[in-house]
Amino acid sequence: MGFFKTCEIRDAQEIYGFSHQGVFAKEPIKKGESIFRCDLSLCDYLQIEDWDSAKTREETLEMFEKYPESRDFMHKYCYMVEDDLFDWPRNYIEQTISEGCMYFNHSCDPNCGFLAIDTSLVVAIRDIEPGEELTYDYQCMDTEASFYAGLNCKCGSFKCRGVLSFDFYRNLDWQKAYYKYSSANVQRKIDELKTKWYTSRCILKYYKTDDNNRELGLTVFKKIRKDDLVASFSDKNNICRDAHNIRHSDQPTCYLVDNEVFASNTYEPNTELTLNYNLI
Repeated sequence: MGFFKTCEIRDAQEIYGFSHQGVFAKEPIKKGESIFRCDLSLCDYLQIEDWDSAKTREETLEMFEKYPESRDFMHKYCYMVEDDLFDWPRNYIEQTISEGCMYFNHSCDPNCGFLAIDTSLVVAIRDIEPGEELTYDYQCMDTEASFYAGLNCKCGSFKCRGVLSFDFYRNLDWQKAYYKYSSANVQRKIDELKTKWYTSRCILKYYKTDDNNRELGLTVFKKIRKDDLVASFSDKNNICRDAHNIRHSDQPTCYLVDNEVFASNTYEPNTELTLNYNLI
């Protein structure tokens, strides 16, 4: 467990700013070679069997308010495990890190990736020279609702995307390069694009139901204008709430033309997008 290659965790403030550290190679590493394996007995994150303890975006924001002294730590290290569910480090009060995987920084042109078929294993996706920082693309873990969304990237690569929006998983070239290094959640989102589409200005958010359960609903994440296209059903025979998590409302915020869904008005973030299925 740990590093298979000689690496060091050291200061990276000159690149990323105050208190940042990174992982750097101290020997040549060939493409495909294993670099690091997370020790799940030491892992700083909840395991898949503990996902009932994962927090929604709203619950995570509440945790930021409840523990302001740990806000930056939680914000820095939480990541998506499902639509509107986030995993975050157990030791958020102590703000301690046990595993080396926590020090891998983002790059828009990474040299490492977590294998989708073995998510605890980090491998080289190209040859790496001594002295190079070891990085992976955070897009492989998160989509639009990421708490890193809006971050000004400092990777410095010629492929740098500038401000990170976490919608690049929709790009076909990106999919070809990084699908096998993406989390199960991101792979699922990519696969879903083959049969359904909704704008990257929306996210899925959990809402409480009348029977005290919860269900996902399509929600504005970035301002949407009146008559903007927000979603598209695969065909006219597949218009149902489950296809896009567009919930029913007797006072809908959207209207349907053929198989396309449009905003009925201009909506600010956190507005749920709904349809009246009785009119279809």
